[in-house]
Amino acid sequence: MSLSNSRHAYTDCYALLDAALADPRGIRAEVPSLANATRLRLRIHQARAIDRAENAKVYPEDHPLYNRSPYDGLVCRIEDGDRVWVYLDKVQVEIGAIEAIPEGHQYQAVEAPKALLRIEYQPEPGTTTISDSSRVWRGPTLQIRRR
Repeated sequence: MSLSNSRHAYTDCYALLDAALADPRGIRAEVPSLANATRLRLRIHQARAIDRAENAKVYPEDHPLYNRSPYDGLVCRIEDGDRVWVYLDKVQVEIGAIEAIPEGHQYQAVEAPKALLRIEYQPEPGTTTISDSSRVWRGPTLQIRRR
């Protein structure tokens, strides 16, 4: 099923987004299942995209809200445990200090991590090797079936 492009189809999402903006840390909403949480998250992202597109039509290019949304500062995530929650958190990064880089200062670049998981299909039919940085598993190829 495709998503609507009408703002009116997302009044529940805008109510959640507005409540999250009004709270200092954000909000969470309990939903009955992971499927419902995933659907709600998708709808929240669509509501935010509609708001951004409408702002591109309303505001001139030099305005801070041109092609932006006040909801862009919120992160939508799902917590699946005993109860299923959709969180709308405010993006917050704690910064200790800001200072100019001292002249002559050299820094060490942090190397990006290597692949977390590597899957190799072996030339021998029906076998697979799966490895990460610390262990290797070799065995029959797993078959994944859709329900």
